[in-house]
Amino acid sequence: MKIGSAIFQRSGLCLAVGVLLTVASTAGAQTPESACAADSLYLISPKSVHLDFQTTEPLGMVISWPNLDISEATCFTLRDTTGLGFPVDVSGGFGDQVDRVFRFTTLNSGVIGSAQGAPLRFTWTHQGSSRNGAFEGVLNLANNGGFWRYDAQSQEWSQLNQGLPLTWRQVNVVAFAENPDGDLIAALTNGSTFEIGPVGLFMNQGAGWTRIAEGTFNSSTLVTRLATSPVDPATFLVGTKTKGLFLTHDGGASFTQLTTQLDPGFEPMPNQFPVRSLVWSGNSIFVHVDNFGFFRSNDGGAGFSRVPLQVLENLDAEIQVLVDPVVNDLYRDPVRPNRLLASLQFHGVFESTDDGATWHDLYGDLLVANPDVTGEWINNALSCVTSDADPDVIVMAVAQKGLYRTTDGGLTWQQTNLAGQSNLAKVTRVRLLADSANPEVLYALEDGFDLLRSLDYGATWERWDGAPELATALNFRNAGTADGDILLATYAGGVYQAGSVLNLSDTYTSGTSPELRSLDLGLMMSFGSGSVEPNDEFRLVCQTFQGWAVWRSPSADPEHPVLIGLYDLVNPESCQEGYCGGPDILPIPRCFKEKRAACFSGTDAGSDTLRFFDSEVYNGFSYYYSVTTFDYGNTALTTVENTTNTMLFSPRWQGDENSLFNGTGNQSFVQVNLGAAPDTGGDEIYVFPNPLRPGAGLPGFEGRSVVFTNLPQDSRIQVFTAAGDDVMELGPELMKGGQIYWNTENRDQQSVAPGVYIYKVVMPQREEYWGRLIVIR
Repeated sequence: MKIGSAIFQRSGLCLAVGVLLTVASTAGAQTPESACAADSLYLISPKSVHLDFQTTEPLGMVISWPNLDISEATCFTLRDTTGLGFPVDVSGGFGDQVDRVFRFTTLNSGVIGSAQGAPLRFTWTHQGSSRNGAFEGVLNLANNGGFWRYDAQSQEWSQLNQGLPLTWRQVNVVAFAENPDGDLIAALTNGSTFEIGPVGLFMNQGAGWTRIAEGTFNSSTLVTRLATSPVDPATFLVGTKTKGLFLTHDGGASFTQLTTQLDPGFEPMPNQFPVRSLVWSGNSIFVHVDNFGFFRSNDGGAGFSRVPLQVLENLDAEIQVLVDPVVNDLYRDPVRPNRLLASLQFHGVFESTDDGATWHDLYGDLLVANPDVTGEWINNALSCVTSDADPDVIVMAVAQKGLYRTTDGGLTWQQTNLAGQSNLAKVTRVRLLADSANPEVLYALEDGFDLLRSLDYGATWERWDGAPELATALNFRNAGTADGDILLATYAGGVYQAGSVLNLSDTYTSGTSPELRSLDLGLMMSFGSGSVEPNDEFRLVCQTFQGWAVWRSPSADPEHPVLIGLYDLVNPESCQEGYCGGPDILPIPRCFKEKRAACFSGTDAGSDTLRFFDSEVYNGFSYYYSVTTFDYGNTALTTVENTTNTMLFSPRWQGDENSLFNGTGNQSFVQVNLGAAPDTGGDEIYVFPNPLRPGAGLPGFEGRSVVFTNLPQDSRIQVFTAAGDDVMELGPELMKGGQIYWNTENRDQQSVAPGVYIYKVVMPQREEYWGRLIVIR
């Protein structure tokens, strides 16, 4: 299409439109930080506008323009950063449609990106009215969480967090396992506790963590346990909080869910299947499902049977009843593979020496009923471990009691120290581990306390010097290399590295309004290394323009355009439903104030092109159109209704005196020339405006001229008074594109008096057409 003209055809109707389709315009410099900090946003106009006459009903002009680049049209700046002990930077473009001020604050202290024991969290919220929704988020700027690996040869710890999102408020490793190839599989959450905010399964094959099986393990499925096949890297089991087991043989591409299949005949069948413990050792799989039972599979999960393990329900009761126990953990002796130790709720440790066929208790002198103290016998075993060198040495972790050790196979038990843990009531989660390379070395991971080590088969314990400062951790295991390397997984920690860039939108919490949680704010932040003190705070001021304005002027007066369309991005108002440039427009009853929002389209966030429909254009006339942005200054802490600021506009043309901003604008010219109506048929003939009123009507000829439209070729118009007196005859030589204009003057070139006039249209191939015109002076 050539710039300057275009031809449209519809049903024999020819429309020639002269259009300056593209007007060069500078986008305008991005608002300087100093201006943004002073609550001033530099308004810019679209680089160009495109004008098309719509030849289908309803007829009118479609003005379209490209959306603005938010990095140019918005601004943001940091405030109150003086005195902070760390650098902070922001980049991108502000993507909200409302001015905002975000306040960042912390109650913690520490060094950004450090492996400190405590979290280093910044909370951020918006200030001001929540009328347009609320924002809230958390950033964890510590680097103390995720996965750690201990290299026994170098005696150093390193993190294995590549690929994990830096924006999570905390990285919670709920469960993890290692397959025969050394690949790691982990179940993660990112909520305020390790049971909140499931984010699925992840795999690390050496190059970093990637998410797998997103369709199966999503935000509604909390994973509790993982177990891998000892021989097949592609086969592993996933235990969940409510949905039972999931088995894959193809590395997580597909899964088979196992719930009632564990015991189809069980009554009453539970509605949920919480997996508490899961072990895959040798050819056997052991799984405990709460309220269902303890099961075993000897064929890789194809079939399951109940494990014949039962305990006395209550040692204080006169009548003893056998029940299925709750199995918290299961340990297989690596030196004596037929030996199993089950850590039970209430009942300490039970042992099997025939690979689970029969079981016996290791109560010894520990689980003994006391007639004077009810429940004295209760010991909630959390985990246990044996010495590779001496099978009679067993260490058991007991909830709220600490560590117990036996050297005679469970006949007698002695409580051992916990290396400084004086409040045994806090001992609720402890994992035990035997060193794969040094049989005399044992480890105890006490959640919320520390990582302990024993160098004498569990007789004494000490804090492990050189280990990471761990706030909270649930899981650790020997690495598959069997050389003393250890893999450790934490929760509630961060994985932020100083200087890394974060997308602020990825740090939303539940305090962000639901309708805003999918909004990309477009703001990228980074924090350099430095010290953070309690109550450190700063602010991020963000501004955007309020909306769009469309202007039109007659060609004879281009510097005095009329505002014909205003779209407030925050509060678009319209007295119509639908799009006024389409056939589905629907007026709203009892709506008396004209609003033009319905004539805009493409205003949704992320739209590349916006449009406005103008029905008030007339054949044979020329117009100038321009599109601008408008704003009221920073309204983050108030509302548009309450602001006293003046509405400001971006420039419509170079040197626009009514705009405070520089730019060439985009004012564009168009001329509308419609072809004649067909000789027969066609649309109804009419005159516009009717009635003719002072100050209204055709642009530039308000109150003076009317136009007869939809005329066939060679039409002639005769105008009479209501009494039948001849007033004026308008011949076909005056026709332009199916229209004849009349300046409402009689044959003596005098303006006609107010009143009712009759007009007759004489057409060569149609019957005469009669109409009425009212003139008001």
